[in-house]
Amino acid sequence: NQMMIPHFQHIVKAIVEEDAARIGIYARIIVPQVSQCRPSDYRFLKEHLLDFGKKQGKGTGSYDPSKKYDLLNTLKNTYSCFGILCEDVGFPSSNDSALACDYYDEDIIPTLARFPATSEVDEHSKIDLDIRQIQILTQFESAEVWAAAKYIYMHGKNSLIKDYYKDDDDVGLNTFRSLHSFANSGSRTRSTLFYKEFTEYFDEPNYADVKILEAFDNEGRYGNNGSTDQKETKLARSGLIRTALTSQVMYMMVLAKLNEAVEKCGNGAPNSPRGPDFAWDTAAAYIIGSLEGEGIGGSDHFFDGTLLWGLANERSIEFDRLNGDYYAKSNAEVETLLLSGKGQIISRNCVRLGDTAERIAHMLLVPIIQGLIKYAIGLQFETVADKWSDADMAIGETYANAIIPVFLKYDKTAAETVKRNMVQDSGVSFGELVPDGPQTVADAYLRVANDFGVGCQYIGKKLEVDACLKYVPSTATSTAARTNSSQLMMIGGGLICLISSLIL
Repeated sequence: NQMMIPHFQHIVKAIVEEDAARIGIYARIIVPQVSQCRPSDYRFLKEHLLDFGKKQGKGTGSYDPSKKYDLLNTLKNTYSCFGILCEDVGFPSSNDSALACDYYDEDIIPTLARFPATSEVDEHSKIDLDIRQIQILTQFESAEVWAAAKYIYMHGKNSLIKDYYKDDDDVGLNTFRSLHSFANSGSRTRSTLFYKEFTEYFDEPNYADVKILEAFDNEGRYGNNGSTDQKETKLARSGLIRTALTSQVMYMMVLAKLNEAVEKCGNGAPNSPRGPDFAWDTAAAYIIGSLEGEGIGGSDHFFDGTLLWGLANERSIEFDRLNGDYYAKSNAEVETLLLSGKGQIISRNCVRLGDTAERIAHMLLVPIIQGLIKYAIGLQFETVADKWSDADMAIGETYANAIIPVFLKYDKTAAETVKRNMVQDSGVSFGELVPDGPQTVADAYLRVANDFGVGCQYIGKKLEVDACLKYVPSTATSTAARTNSSQLMMIGGGLICLISSLIL
C-alpha cells in the first residue's frame, strides 16, 4: 500500500496542473486499484478519469475541469482504503485551501453514518473492506484468485490491530483482524441472547466458519465434489460466503460487543480504554462500517456498504421502507438506540442499556428477514434440481439459517415453517422450493413479532408479499413490547446525557 503514495502524488499534481498525459498514465494505475474500495468512488473515478476522454474522442486522460475538486476529494476519500493518510500523500504547493488535508491525526475517532463514536474504532470499521474484497475476488473462476480471497478471510487485510507486537529492533509487525477469527471468536459466547440457539441448531460452535471454508474449498453442499473447476458452483458459493459473513459472522460479533458493553457498564470510567463505551462504539463500527461514510443514513449509494447497515438500506428500497431522510427506517431506529445507549453508559443506567442492546439485536434482523422473503419470492415454483448450483438458492438458504435459530428461541412453529420452505434436504434432488409460498414464509414472523418488540411495519411489502397481511393487533403486551415502550421513553434522556458529555 505504501507503494501507492507516489502514484497518488503524481495524479493529484497532474489534475491540479491539468496535465492530460500524466492524468492518463496514473489513472490507469490507480483507478483499477480503487475497485477494491468504495464502489461509488470507483465508478466516479472510472467515469471521469478513464471513460470521459474516450466518450469525447480524446482518449484516456482528458477530463471535465469542472470536476477537478470532486476528483481530488474522491481520491482523498480512497486513501484510508489503502491504509495511508492524506498527510502521507500531501498536496501541491498552492494557496488553494481546498487542496489541503482535513486532518493530520493518525488515531481517528470516526463518525459512522452520523453516529458520533468517541473511541478509536476507525480500524475496526474497516472490516467491511475485507468483505468487499472477498466479494470481488470470488466472482472470478480461477482457483488462484479464490485462494487469495480465502487468505483475506483467514488472515485479514484491512482492519489493522494497532496494539501490535514490536520486535527487538522496534519494528512494528502489523497484524489484522480477520473474519475467520470473528467466526471462531470466544467472545461470541458472551452473546447470551442467541449464541446458544445457533450452536444447538447447527450442532457446531463455529457453525458459520465451517460453511464458509467448505465454500472456499469447493466442498460441502455447493461444492463440485472436490473438483478444482470453480465454474459450475462459483456463484452459489460466492453468494453463500457473502451472505454468511454479513448475516451470521458479523451479526454475532455485534451481539458480542453489545453484551460486552452491558457487562462492563458501571465498572470504571465509561470512556476508559477497553471500557463499555469502547465496546459500544466497536459494535457500531461492526454494524455500519467504513464504506458508509459520515453522512446521514450512510452512503447515498446503497450498494457501497457490506455490513448490516448497508443491507438494510438496500432492502428498504425493495420493501418501500425508506424514511424521510432516504434511508432505512430500521437503521434510523438502530441509530437512535445506539445514541441512547451512549447516554445510558455515561449515566450508568445499566439495566436500560441491556434493554437497548436487546432491542438493537432484534432490529438488526429486519434486513435479514427481508432477504429471506425476497429469495422466497424468487425461488417459488423452482425445484432443487434446477437451482442446486444457483446463487439465489444458496443465499436464500443462508438467510434462513441466520433466522431459524432465532425463531427457535421464541416459537418452534415459526422456525419449522422457514426451514421447510427455505432449507432443502441435501439428499433430495427434485424437491419443490418454497412449497407453502413466500407469503407463508413472511407470516412466520408474526408469530415472534411481539417477542421481538419489532412491528411487521419495519419489514414492509415486496411485490405481492406483505409482512403485515395477517397482522392482528393484540391487547396483550409481551415482555419485549414493554421493554420497547420503556426504551423509547429513555431515548430522550440518553441523547441529553450524550450531548452533555460531549460538551463537557
